[in-house]
Amino acid sequence: MIKRYKHLEDVLLNSLEHLTGFICSSPCCYDEHIWGSSPHSYVNLNRFMCTGKSLSTDEIDKFKNNIKHGVFHGLMTYLIATILDDKLVPKLKNEIKNRHEGNVNRDKDFLQNRFQLAKESNSACLTELKIIPSCLFHDVYRTIFAKDRHDKKLREYFPNLDESTYQHSNPDDEKSILVRSDRVELLRYNDFNDWVNLTTVFKDIPEDKVELIYLFYLKIRPALEKCYTGRNKRWIRHGLEANITKFNFKEKYPSEYIGFWNQKKGTEIVLGNFDKVQSNNFWSVEIGNGPLNGCFTRESCKSKDVSKLTFMKETPLHEKLQGKIPMDTFKSFKGNSLHPCIFRDHLVAHGECPIEEWTFTYTDLSPEEFEFAVESDISLCSEELLDRTLDVTSKIIDLMYALKTNCN
Repeated sequence: MIKRYKHLEDVLLNSLEHLTGFICSSPCCYDEHIWGSSPHSYVNLNRFMCTGKSLSTDEIDKFKNNIKHGVFHGLMTYLIATILDDKLVPKLKNEIKNRHEGNVNRDKDFLQNRFQLAKESNSACLTELKIIPSCLFHDVYRTIFAKDRHDKKLREYFPNLDESTYQHSNPDDEKSILVRSDRVELLRYNDFNDWVNLTTVFKDIPEDKVELIYLFYLKIRPALEKCYTGRNKRWIRHGLEANITKFNFKEKYPSEYIGFWNQKKGTEIVLGNFDKVQSNNFWSVEIGNGPLNGCFTRESCKSKDVSKLTFMKETPLHEKLQGKIPMDTFKSFKGNSLHPCIFRDHLVAHGECPIEEWTFTYTDLSPEEFEFAVESDISLCSEELLDRTLDVTSKIIDLMYALKTNCN
């Protein structure tokens, strides 16, 4: 499972990287930018968004916030498509590279050559890459207006998508990568085993890709969905504090924690109260807005000289594998509460929540720690993958606010 998981995250990160480049190919966003003379590619997702009927900002918000059929589902459909079709991302990468302004000869007829490249790029984009926005936007009409005939009605708002998009509910083209990916996305429902025909879903999909897909829906997608759903909420974080590979995950988290009294009593302990007995049920937390706020990731520390801070020479244990949960979810369970700590600036928590309510993210794990995390019964993704996912969904909605609100 370890090699499969690592390979799967690599595939997903690569897919998100080049989708980012399809939105913005400048070095501010696109890590694979290689041109010194210009930041701009002439193939862009926006080509598919400036025609068709307009949408109001309230309507776009419905697409943004609908978890099961909105932009998050569209992005997951795209990611599945890149697993099923090994050629999709390389094609996108090559189009971004080959149709980049950095390739235009600036010494002769630069303006004319730019227009010629733009014309060719627009044509190529609308034909060679249209399956990508088809994945992203195939359920727009359903989330905003109605389920009935939502695929056919979508043409009024996005007229340049792959033809299979406009009949994906009852497809003629069973081999369409959109149709196949959308069917695989049925696994996002917890009860899919009760009603999804898996023989149809996995028809003609190689066994190695079926294994990747199951792993995606078992470990990674649940973590991404929880974090996207609560992206604007206040969260609490409690990282594993002792030897990560010896941690005992149970039905509820945290099941073990360490405190200032350094006393062991079934679980490792203490925080929050001068009374040692009363303190046994308190554990340390960080709080912040969203699942990747600065107190969780220590991102700002990366630009500072921390060479004299001995406690930061290595990534602290509690930052390497982190359990995260929206504050309102944590407090919704009877008896759970947050309190000031008598020793430190961070807060302490009392209580616990079912393990399935938590999302776990990781960074800088050793091979042994990584193996332990992947094989544990938790929803799990890297901080990098989560950051990419939240960033790309935001960029897609940014474009919709900018372009779909002023169409004809």
